[in-house]
Amino acid sequence: MKPLSMDEILQARLKELGMSPYQIAQAIAGDDGNPKAYTNRVGNTLTDPKNRKFCSVEEVVKILGGRIVIQWTDVKEQVVS
Repeated sequence: MKPLSMDEILQARLKELGMSPYQIAQAIAGDDGNPKAYTNRVGNTLTDPKNRKFCSVEEVVKILGGRIVIQWTDVKEQVVS
């Protein structure tokens, strides 16, 4: 089985949670913000995460209930909170 790309993983999680990109933009905007101001950033992060700022990808991953873990092949696993 071929490993999924990052965008495939994000899209699958979005579907699993029954969320839309607009709902993620709403979560980023919070109570005071305008979700429309974030829809392009969220859409770009979901479709092309490799070419986005890390903080944008991290924000979307957290909203989807996840975390980003880097696993070095020669070092014990470390988790950033």
